[in-house]
Amino acid sequence: MNEHEVSFVDEIIRVRQKTVYESDEVARDKLIDLLKQPDKTFIMFNKYGIHFPYFRSYPEEHNLFTPALKQGEPMNDREKALNSYMNGIRWSVDDWFKNLFSESGSFKSFVIIYTSDHGQNIVDDGTLATHCRPGGNRFEGIVPMIIFSNDEEILEELKVVQETSYDKANHFQIFSSLLRFAGYNRSWGRTHYGASLSESPGTLPEFFVGDLHGRGSVRRWVSIYQTEAESY
Repeated sequence: MNEHEVSFVDEIIRVRQKTVYESDEVARDKLIDLLKQPDKTFIMFNKYGIHFPYFRSYPEEHNLFTPALKQGEPMNDREKALNSYMNGIRWSVDDWFKNLFSESGSFKSFVIIYTSDHGQNIVDDGTLATHCRPGGNRFEGIVPMIIFSNDEEILEELKVVQETSYDKANHFQIFSSLLRFAGYNRSWGRTHYGASLSESPGTLPEFFVGDLHGRGSVRRWVSIYQTEAESY
């Protein structure tokens, strides 16, 4: 965002605790408070989530999947790296949402779109870089796309499209969806910004590798689906 756009944001909350995996817990309490307030609210919530080295993303007592990486170990052991990542998923996603929705009975009407800015290459192609590489592979573009809501009409609408577009949604559909949830005319949003998440996107999901401004030699679109040319 630029300075002009930031001026329209009522409140910006950035939570980073000294113990990083506690950051999302503190931020979750702030989110719960906002979801209990009666006013209409648009919230952009940037979770700390899971970052390599993965053991920093969850407490030691939540080391449920073993063997897992220990401090100082390289991630070239794929089994350990995957177990560490799943431990982080259990703590930062599964348990986080479980605790959030344990208080949902007192929430106002809400829709939550949960996704990620990138996926993870966990030695999937034999390399140790997890993401954001010039030669990024499809694993770095596979992200979750989950919608939570207590609005039955919205959920039923999404269940219909899920049957035809499962594993085909993409980030380009999010903005149009936000306009629809905010009450803007559905056909206007589709005309100006494309399909929402309640519609079939019409194309298979891809992600862009390289500089968006045209700098550098690497600029290409990558499908999240495996191709016959892949050797892994």
